[in-house]
Amino acid sequence: MTAVRTPSSLANHPKIKRLAMHLGESVPSVLGRVMLLAWWAADYAKGDDITRYDYDIEDAARWIGSPRDFTSALFKSAILTTDEEGHIYLSGFRYDGENDCFVFDLND
Repeated sequence: MTAVRTPSSLANHPKIKRLAMHLGESVPSVLGRVMLLAWWAADYAKGDDITRYDYDIEDAARWIGSPRDFTSALFKSAILTTDEEGHIYLSGFRYDGENDCFVFDLND
């Protein structure tokens, strides 16, 4: 089992609130979806670069809306970002080798 550490401030982070607005869902619902995505990234992507899994993102978060709406909202909220080479990253998600866990902190 892979641990994902998050700060308590995640629930009130502006990116989470923005995602809730874009999706028309409550903050608790969106927070759950984002945490499902983080746990999935830790287990399957093994890090922040989720480029090769981009078609699995909605499923990982248990999104049941229109296809790609969730991913689009993640980009609009800056929870997902891309680099100049087009790689897709989960913002604030990194491996902490000292504590042998992943950290998901949108403030990073």
